[in-house]
Parts: sequence; structure tokens; C-alpha cells
Amino acid sequence: MAGPSTVAAHYSLLGGGFTDERCCFYFVSVRRSESLMERSVEMLVDLDLHSVVLGHFERRMLFGESDEIASHNSLTDEQFRRKRLFGTDPCEGPWINVGCDKGRVTDLVFYDLQLSGTLHPSIAKLSALQSVDLSNNPLSGPLPSLADLEFLDTLILHDTAFSSIPTDFFSGLIRLRRVSMDNIPLAPWSLPSSLSGSSNLSDLSASNAGITGAIPDEFASLSSLANLTLSHNNLTGHISMIGAPPQLVRIELQSNHLTGPIPDLSNLTLLQSFQARDNDLTGIVPLSLRTVPGPCDARVTILLEVAAGFGYPLELASSWTGNDPCTDSRWLGIGCDAKANDIVVLDFSNRNFSGTISSNVAELTSLKKIVLSNNRLHGSIPESLAALPVLQLLDVTNNNLSGKVPKFRSSVTLKLSGNHFDNGY
Repeated sequence: MAGPSTVAAHYSLLGGGFTDERCCFYFVSVRRSESLMERSVEMLVDLDLHSVVLGHFERRMLFGESDEIASHNSLTDEQFRRKRLFGTDPCEGPWINVGCDKGRVTDLVFYDLQLSGTLHPSIAKLSALQSVDLSNNPLSGPLPSLADLEFLDTLILHDTAFSSIPTDFFSGLIRLRRVSMDNIPLAPWSLPSSLSGSSNLSDLSASNAGITGAIPDEFASLSSLANLTLSHNNLTGHISMIGAPPQLVRIELQSNHLTGPIPDLSNLTLLQSFQARDNDLTGIVPLSLRTVPGPCDARVTILLEVAAGFGYPLELASSWTGNDPCTDSRWLGIGCDAKANDIVVLDFSNRNFSGTISSNVAELTSLKKIVLSNNRLHGSIPESLAALPVLQLLDVTNNNLSGKVPKFRSSVTLKLSGNHFDNGY
């Protein structure tokens, strides 16, 4: 299987395209394969009534005891009605694009027919419905709830003009396997945790569909999920759940506002494509997403642990590139001795960083100055910092640090005010 040509020891996935030949930092989408697995378009889906689709009905029609549909206004698309829907019983007459089983409507297939109008809430009365395809039609208005259509297997609505989706839309769809809702101008909505009740869900595609908020943690329980496409939305939060569904083959999360690190994906043995560019992701690229041509510089490894203590701030992820923090001036907050090529200063003052001070700072034994003032750091000062042999200054003023201050050499200047230390500082 093809993979990246260089190592990704750290990533921001901001779409910049920088890589380093030794210990590189990804600023592009991380992919496991050069070829993307295409979503199947051979989905057998169906549509029920002309009246259900357009929200207009010409006559009273009965589809079994639980499928009675009330009389509504006549169809606006007269040509469509005349050519495709005849008679009073869609399961006996020549109703093109309508599938039935034992006298019950099961399939509605009305894709790419240039249908306009709205989708009537009566579609929810078609209790035997298994598949719906309304894609590539300018249908508009609010989507009605499909809650508790327990036999619904396939739902294809992409490239329509629906304006909103109800909160209970996916509730009770226990047999749902495939959903395609790309390119729909829906009002902002969030993925409901109730979708995790669709335990057979294998394909969920809702790119450019107005989705906001976080991916529900409950999605980790979707053990059949193979293709997850949620790109070009306004998703926020972490993506820890994506490391759980073992059948995932393709993950597309690009162009959102996701944050935090990429989780370990080693459980995803079938994964072929992972795309997450144009987000605010920061952290170490999991080993499961990279091939190692050579080790990172030891200083880089230490600095990444330091950044981990701060929660991988985006400022650091954006500026720390390459495999030598002393020869590249873009390494924010890092000062070096040019002759010795050693790190002598860490200056992360006034950055609004949160998190803790990593004990790994003490592994940078050439440090002379550590300046962390005016941030939101909590926890204690690691004891190991007192052992730094040439340290001259430690400035942690104006944070939320607490606990006991380690005993430093008398030659070390300590600036500790604006914290909550135990021993009177």
C-alpha cells in the first residue's frame, strides 16, 4: 500500500503542503493510499408517491392499513404525473419509480427528474419503506421527520434544496445502512446521537450540508461504519471517536473547524484514505498514519512533548517545521546558541497557553532561560527543572500554578508572582 514519502512526526493539517525529508511536519491531508475509494452509486433506492414527493396529492390513496394518505391539492408537475403515476393503487398500477412488496410501498426512486415542490410529512406513514432516492432534484422546504421508519435501509437526498432538518429525523431508523446528504443548503444542524442507534450504518455522507457542533462520541459504537464523509461543514471539537469503528475505509473531515490531535488509528486495519486538511488539528501524527524513513532530531522529540503539555497550541503547530529547531527561525519561542547549536531559551510568554509544564523541559539540559509568564498554565513546577545545570531564569508570573516550588540553586532567578504556590511565593 502506498504511503507518504516522508515521516509525519507532527502535524497541523492546515493545507499548506510543507514536508521535511527527515522528520517532517504535515500541513496537508494525511492519506494511506493514493487512490480514493469511491462511494457506491449502485444503491437500490426507491420513491413512493408522486404526492409524497411533491407535497401535493390529487386523490385519496390507500397503501395498506397503516399507509393511508390524505387528499391534497393537485400536482404542479402535470407532465410528471401524467407520464409516471397512474391509477389509485401504486402497487397495482404502472407507477414508474415506485417499488412494492406484498401490496406495501417499499421503494421510491425519483433521482434526477427536475422535480420541484416540497416533501410532505405523510411520507412517514409509509411504514414499509426501505429506500428513498430524491437526489438531483430542486425539491425545497423543510425535510419531514422519518422517525421510526424501522425498515428504511437507504436514504439518498444529495443535491437537493431542502432548507432544514428536524431533530428527530434519524430517530428509530434501526435498519438504516446508507445515507447520502451532500450539497444540501440546510439551516445549521447537529449530528444527533440517536443516529448511533442505526447499528448497521455503513455509509454516512453529508458534505456541505450545514452541520455544526461536534461529532457525537456515541458514533464510536457504529461498528459497521465504513465510509464517513463530513467535509466542508462547520464541525468543531475533537475527533477521538473516529479511531473506534473497525470497518472504516474512508474518512473525509476536511474543511471544518476541528481541533485537538488525531487519535490512534491502528485499530482501523482497512483504512485507505484519511483527509483532514483545513482544520485546526495539532499533535503527533499516529504511527498508524506514517512510515518512518529516519528518526526525528532528539530536540524535536523533546519539544513535541513540551507542546503536548500545552495541548499542542495551534501557534506552535503552524510555526514548528523541519527537523532542526536551531537552524530554522520559524520555531516560535525557541532560542539557540548559534555556535553550539543548542537550545538555550524557551520563551512562551503572553501566548494565552493553557495546560501544564511538561517535565520533559528538563531534558533540554542547555537551557538558560525559561519564560512562561502571562499564560493560563495550571499544576505545579516539575521538580526536574531544578536540576537544569546552566539555568539562569525561570519566569512563570501570572499563571494558575500551585503546589510546592522546587529548590533551585541560588544563582537561578525565580519570578513566581501571580500564582498560588504553597511556600509563600
